[in-house]
Amino acid sequence: MKGSFLKCWGNVHGCPSDLAGCSIVIDIFLFHREDCGLCDQVFAALEAFIRNRGLERQVCLQPRDILDRTEWYDQYSDRIPVVMVNNQIVGCLFLDEPALCRALGIESGQN
Repeated sequence: MKGSFLKCWGNVHGCPSDLAGCSIVIDIFLFHREDCGLCDQVFAALEAFIRNRGLERQVCLQPRDILDRTEWYDQYSDRIPVVMVNNQIVGCLFLDEPALCRALGIESGQN
C-alpha cells in the first residue's frame, strides 16, 4: 500500500481533469508529512470518503507536505494530519467524518 500511496502525494489527487458541468469544486487540504503512518491512514480514509459518496467531481483532495513551507510546519507539525476545508480545520490526528460532512454541506449518512 505504501508504494502506491506515495505516488499520490506529488499530485493534486482526485481532481477531475475536466470540470465542465461541475457547479462547484471544494478543496480539501490534507497537511501531512512523508513517513507518517497516521497521515497515510487519514489520506486513505479521505479517498474512500470521497469515492463512497460519489464526490469525485465536487471536491479536490490536495495533500500538502508541512516540510514544504515553514509556516505550515510551524502551524501544523504537532497535530498532523490536519484536514482543512474552506480555510477551516475540520479534523486533526484523525478523520472526523461528521465535521467534514458539515463543512461540505452534506448529510453524514449520505452514500
